[in-house]
Amino acid sequence: MADRAMHLTHGGTVLMETVLVLPILVLLVFAVAQFALLLQAQVMTHLAAYNAARAAIVHNPAEYLSGGAFRERSGVCWEAACQTLAPVSGSSGVAETGVGVYGWGGYPNSKLIGSQVKIDPAGSSDGIESGGALPAVKVKVCFQCPLNVPVVGAMLKDSSLGSIPCASLHAYCVLPKPWSTKRFSRRPEDSNAPSSSEGGDIITKNILPYKSGLQTL
Repeated sequence: MADRAMHLTHGGTVLMETVLVLPILVLLVFAVAQFALLLQAQVMTHLAAYNAARAAIVHNPAEYLSGGAFRERSGVCWEAACQTLAPVSGSSGVAETGVGVYGWGGYPNSKLIGSQVKIDPAGSSDGIESGGALPAVKVKVCFQCPLNVPVVGAMLKDSSLGSIPCASLHAYCVLPKPWSTKRFSRRPEDSNAPSSSEGGDIITKNILPYKSGLQTL
């Protein structure tokens, strides 16, 4: 009889420990899954900024802002960013903005990609430093990343897209214009680099290296 009572006591202890620990364990698993998805979205936002900058260079309008390169939700930069970020859109249905793969169709679960992606005109330019004198394109991409993991997503959100909790990701990329005859000095004290006023057919050798940045707000 005593052994049976002891067995019941231990059973109740195990049940109580499970009730206390299991929610924490499940929350930890959800958090790991959500942070993994968020990290993937950060990498894709970085790539979207690069593709948007490359699209601007290839398009090369006479005036980048009015020419459609740096518009918030239209133009070549925005389309390139939408194409890149559509696989991590995380919204139900097929995109209504024409985002898809040629010959295959629209990306699944990317219906809201057009609302999730934005080009920041204030953070984009077609000339950087020295009052825009250096021949490079800078593009800033903003992405509302959906937080679809239960509980954790609602805890981490800093914005919303309808009823979907989101985290705001920002990435920028600076790419040199490969056709420019201006040359970037490797060091500020490099006196051998020609000034921006020099003409001629100087091939860009010491060109500004690829530079990008990524931050989560």
